[in-house]
Amino acid sequence: MAVYEINITVEDIKAAASHTPLSTKESLTRAIAELCIEPVEVKADDATPLPPMFRENRKLRMQFQMGLLASLLGRGYEQQTVRVRTEEGFDERPLACCMDEDEYQRWASSHVMNQLERLKKNKDAEVVNKVFDFLYDYKAMEVMLMGAIKDALEVRNDPFNRAMQYFGTSAIQSAMDSMVDGEFKRFMESRSENDA
Repeated sequence: MAVYEINITVEDIKAAASHTPLSTKESLTRAIAELCIEPVEVKADDATPLPPMFRENRKLRMQFQMGLLASLLGRGYEQQTVRVRTEEGFDERPLACCMDEDEYQRWASSHVMNQLERLKKNKDAEVVNKVFDFLYDYKAMEVMLMGAIKDALEVRNDPFNRAMQYFGTSAIQSAMDSMVDGEFKRFMESRSENDA
């Protein structure tokens, strides 16, 4: 049996939430999607900037996906820190559900998804059923996140919106504040309610 830095155990699966409510998935993935897009500078010529185009920050999306996986498993992990605007200025805070890059490397190099897939072959039927349920729910959340990112990019890159030069940091700041203080807390509370 391979030795990994992060080991997913039968106990992790038994303690994991196997279902997250649809409304929680929707609000959480929409908030994360706003943070996973970034502007790209566009110029008509060397001196004339145009409204930015937007692209997906895939690295950040992967950090969020691994953070969500660890959260659903009930495992602690180092979170990515971000600069957040406060009443006093700026502050460094952890970004909920977003795994720190070094921590991500530990989890990814431990092949946690493969470990979960291998648990489908466990001799205990309860464990096997829970793994299938857990992975189905997690993959549904991944699909919703990809769709939310696609939606956010379509809105931001819409030619009419760009022509109107509509862009502000308020949507991104609102999503970040929501992730730092709100959505993650509701996500964890709903997870606790479902486990009860």
